[in-house]
Amino acid sequence: MHAGIINAGGYLVVRMSPLLSTATVALTVLALVGGFTAFYGCLIMLAQTNIKKSLAYSTISQMGFMMLQCGLGAFSIAVVHIIGHAFYKAYAFLGSGTASDFGKLNRYLPEIKQVQNIWTSLFAAMLALIGVFSILTSFGHAGLDKPGSLVLLIILSLALAQTFLSSKDKLVSTLTALSIISIYLILSIGMTHLLGDIISNQKLVLGPLGTFVLGASICIFIALYLIQNSTEKISQTELGKRLYVKALNGSLK
Repeated sequence: MHAGIINAGGYLVVRMSPLLSTATVALTVLALVGGFTAFYGCLIMLAQTNIKKSLAYSTISQMGFMMLQCGLGAFSIAVVHIIGHAFYKAYAFLGSGTASDFGKLNRYLPEIKQVQNIWTSLFAAMLALIGVFSILTSFGHAGLDKPGSLVLLIILSLALAQTFLSSKDKLVSTLTALSIISIYLILSIGMTHLLGDIISNQKLVLGPLGTFVLGASICIFIALYLIQNSTEKISQTELGKRLYVKALNGSLK
């Protein structure tokens, strides 16, 4: 039921990709709404203390990200996202009870907080971006000739940088990052060939509005990356405290 309700919209958009690709305005609106939804859902998720609410807003954010991918013309990657999100959310919901019990058992233990320096975060993201471009370009599948590829590769680099920053064992995190890049490459190529007759292969023509959407998408995810690594500092400001209360209640108004 969860998969049917949540993923039905994304499946419909992918199936109608040949029609949507002929309407640049529709894809632009889809990308804008998807990017805003991803940003909004992620901010609310970061403030939640209830694990089920956190997972629910995480789903909202992920579905917004999937719509952003469709709006950028990356329909095959959107399908990979649907499948990956299904496995991830199934594991997260099934393990939520254990996580709650673990939190109750350790609530009296001192919490070890790791505050990342913003320049360290940006440096890690830049290295990850260079690594992703180098590896994918060496295999000839960077796909920079397609609209939205640059945005998705930057988002992938931010995710790899976050994995590196959150891990204590840097060797393991590096191997994990390389594995993720390899899986991304294999799945993207495989899904493109598998859905070749279903999804649109038409190259989208970007105008001024389309260029704005690409830039806005990059800024949104860089902002989320910096906010996630600066929550401790943001929470100490007056504005941060106000935003936290609003986000906790599920609204940023």
